[in-house]
Amino acid sequence: HFKERHLIYLAKESPCINFYLQELDHKNCIDGIFRNDFYMLLITTEGTIDYAIDFKRYCMLPKSASLIFPRQLNEIHFSDDAKALAVMFDETDSVLKFFTMI
Repeated sequence: HFKERHLIYLAKESPCINFYLQELDHKNCIDGIFRNDFYMLLITTEGTIDYAIDFKRYCMLPKSASLIFPRQLNEIHFSDDAKALAVMFDETDSVLKFFTMI
């Protein structure tokens, strides 16, 4: 069994419900297996992150990034010193157009 995460609930206090930034560390990361209904660009800034996407394991080192697509199964394990930035965005045309312009 896994958790479902929805961008609209994460961004409810944000002026834009289609785009959300969150700093993550071992204290506020997601425990267990989960699935998002949005894209998530995870950028490791410190430490290491052991990450599984659809049961394939990766080790993220500082200054590495991973793009997770909607509906993929995820499992994250942060080292005690790990920090990351999660850039979350949905599938709306305006957000996808922005990312194709940069």
